[in-house]
Amino acid sequence: KARQVGSSTISEGAIYQDTTTHENVSSLVIAHNTESTQNLFRISKLFWDTQNPKIRPMKRISNKLELIFENPNAKLRDDDPGLRSYIRVDTAGNTTAGSSFTIQNLHISELAKWGNNAEDVMISLLQSVPDIPESMVIIEFTAFGFGNYAHNFWLETERGDNDFYPIFIAWYEDETCTMIPPKDFEPYDFEHEVFGNEVELAKLYNLDYGQLYWRRYTIKNKCKNKIDFFRQECPSTPHEAFLTTGCNVFDRF
Repeated sequence: KARQVGSSTISEGAIYQDTTTHENVSSLVIAHNTESTQNLFRISKLFWDTQNPKIRPMKRISNKLELIFENPNAKLRDDDPGLRSYIRVDTAGNTTAGSSFTIQNLHISELAKWGNNAEDVMISLLQSVPDIPESMVIIEFTAFGFGNYAHNFWLETERGDNDFYPIFIAWYEDETCTMIPPKDFEPYDFEHEVFGNEVELAKLYNLDYGQLYWRRYTIKNKCKNKIDFFRQECPSTPHEAFLTTGCNVFDRF
C-alpha cells in the first residue's frame, strides 16, 4: 500500500466491530515496534470512546496492552458477564506473540519492517488462528526492501501459492492526494529529470491536474526531489514499490 491511505484504520475498524458485537472473541494487533502498535491501539480506544453509549459494550480493562469487554462490576459479572471478548496488542519483537491463546482476529501491521525474525513470528501467529469462517487475518504494509519476507509473501499471494487475497492501494486511489494547482501549472510532456513525463503518467493512471500537482509538490517538498523516494512511499504499482526499495549495486540517487 501507499502510506497514509487509511488501511490501518479500516483494519482496526473491522476487528473492533467483530470483537465488540460477538461473545468470546480474541483479537490481536501486532506491529513492528511499540510506538506503531500503540498508535494502532489508540484507534480501537477511540472507537469505544466515540461509540454511542447505548450500543457500545461494557469495558472492564483498558490499558496499554488490552481492551477487555466485560462487566466492570465484579458482583454483577456472574449474572451479566458482558461479551468476554478482548483486543490485545504486541510487537514483532516478541517471538512468541499470540502463541499462548487462540486468535479469531489478527491484524499484522507493517510486516515489511519486522526484520529477520518475521518468518518465525508469522509462523507462530498463524498457527494460533483457527481455520473457521469466523476467523480474520489482515496483513498490511508499505514496501520496505526487495527479497525480504514481506516481499516474498506478497509474490506468493499474487501467484496464488497461499489463500490470502492480494490488495494493492496506489497513491492516486487516495482521494486526499490532490491539491489545487496554480493557474500556470502545466504537466511536463517530456522526461523531466525529477518528475518524469507527467502527461504520460496522467494517461496511464487517469490522473487530473490536481493529482499531478500533488505528486510534484510531494516529490519536491517531502521526498528531497528524488523520484525513487516518492515511489517507495507512494507507489503506483506493487512492482514499482518493491523495485524502488531494493538493494542496488550502484546508488540510484
